[in-house]
Amino acid sequence: MKLFTKKDVQSVYNRCLSLVRRKPAEFFIFKKLKICGWCLYDEDVVVIDHRKDMLRTAYHELIHYLYPDWSESQVIYAESRIVNGVTILDNARFLKMLSVKTYESALIKERRARRKKKKYKNEARNNGRDR
Repeated sequence: MKLFTKKDVQSVYNRCLSLVRRKPAEFFIFKKLKICGWCLYDEDVVVIDHRKDMLRTAYHELIHYLYPDWSESQVIYAESRIVNGVTILDNARFLKMLSVKTYESALIKERRARRKKKKYKNEARNNGRDR
């Protein structure tokens, strides 16, 4: 396995940050999992357990997304090098962007649930009138 230079670390970090910025909130799904997260290439989605270490998990899954041909050990190595190799400000910037996506994703999920509940209420009300 090739060792990561500081330039490599910064490059992968920048690609992860760029991905968080440009992807819509729907790209990120936050829910309770038995594992920390996973990357679904076919569905263009990254799933993260919001109760666990979001910083490491987000880097890990985004690296899987950006470098699908890398082995699990390469991804773990890159994740570790990024978390420990960038500045606290870089990690804070990444977490801030991720937090915005977390909020937007949760808001979208909540709105869908409310619409669905309202739709069922309306259908039930209309079915009662038909009798």
